[in-house]
Amino acid sequence: MKYYLMIDANRFYANAELIYRPDLRGKPIIVLSNGDSSIVALNRQASDLGFKRMSYYSEIKGLAEAKGVNVFSSNYSLYNSVSKAFMSVASEFANEQFIYSIDECWLTIDTLSESEIIEHAKIIRREIWRRTRVPVSIGIAKTMTLSKCASRLAKSNSDGVFLLIGPNRSLVDLSANDVWGIGVRRANQLEHSGVRTALALSKQCPTRIRKEFNIDVEKTVRELNNEPCFSWYESRPDKKQIFSTRTVSPRLAGLINVKRAACELLNLASLKARNQQSKIKTITVHIGTSSDTWKPYFKRNLHHFDYATSDLIILSKVVNFLVDSMYVPGTEISKVGVGFLALESKRNEQLDLFGTEDRDTFMGLFDQINRRFGKNTVFLANTGIDKAKVERQFLSKSPTTRWRDIVVVKA
Repeated sequence: MKYYLMIDANRFYANAELIYRPDLRGKPIIVLSNGDSSIVALNRQASDLGFKRMSYYSEIKGLAEAKGVNVFSSNYSLYNSVSKAFMSVASEFANEQFIYSIDECWLTIDTLSESEIIEHAKIIRREIWRRTRVPVSIGIAKTMTLSKCASRLAKSNSDGVFLLIGPNRSLVDLSANDVWGIGVRRANQLEHSGVRTALALSKQCPTRIRKEFNIDVEKTVRELNNEPCFSWYESRPDKKQIFSTRTVSPRLAGLINVKRAACELLNLASLKARNQQSKIKTITVHIGTSSDTWKPYFKRNLHHFDYATSDLIILSKVVNFLVDSMYVPGTEISKVGVGFLALESKRNEQLDLFGTEDRDTFMGLFDQINRRFGKNTVFLANTGIDKAKVERQFLSKSPTTRWRDIVVVKA
């Protein structure tokens, strides 16, 4: 019998910070996003004090100080090192491993019975904790979708392990939005049909669901009923749209700063497009002030290219033009976003005799240098010469990647 084990690191960013700060164990901590603007992770002690993910730090700063909360800026070099360590330990317990994200991976095991697989998962969990100090939850099931559901249910289990064999009453504790691959928008559509929980979704007719939604949702329903449909070897469809948005703190004053922020978001979004071998046909940019400002406004503009492009220089010129057309002098901008509304695959690209030359080779070299030597080794000057210096006031040390930060043990 083949089992999927979904290993999910609990509150990963927050717990990764605690590995090299044993003095803070048991104390509340929060981790902030890039630019220290909002909370992206927090440990249980901080949650118990009422703090929530995605809250703006500027709004809870005073309360955090009053409650004695320890604050950290995002330290991605540390998180990557910790992730590699616990993924390496997990890989020792199965022949197949698929790393799904920085804090999640699947293992497949087909040599153990139902009772043996639970004990095996407990051993994996204990060994990951012993060797890396990363707490994990492990969901076990016969399909990938059910194992993801099981991993969520495992978080409330005392032993951190949950075996989910087919649809049962346990799924009533999960909303449809909690099911892998459903998402908020589709969950809202399902709710209009009276489907609010994972259990209700599992009871839907797969054929009808396919007609109303698509084949992926049909596969999800089948997987909730113990029928394997997904595999990590199958190729996923490319994204049809890509967005990169940010709520900025402190607010941006001056046209040049708004342009820099928009171009930085363009850089992030265009990399995602190039990674999936897509070119951009339509681009949109939006900027806006906070709702509590005098005369708040929100503006959006878009541009259609005659020929799809992935050239960052061409894209940045358009973004700057769109920001120019929307910015109101004297305002302080708090919301900036860049999106690609129409993407075309390079694999099926139709070249035009009169089309402009696209610098694919240049962009390939651009990405290759940044992959090899680190993010923002090369970048466009219109994102700001100091763009690599994102505000990270509470950045912790990096004992796994920097010699001067290595931990000293006094015996």
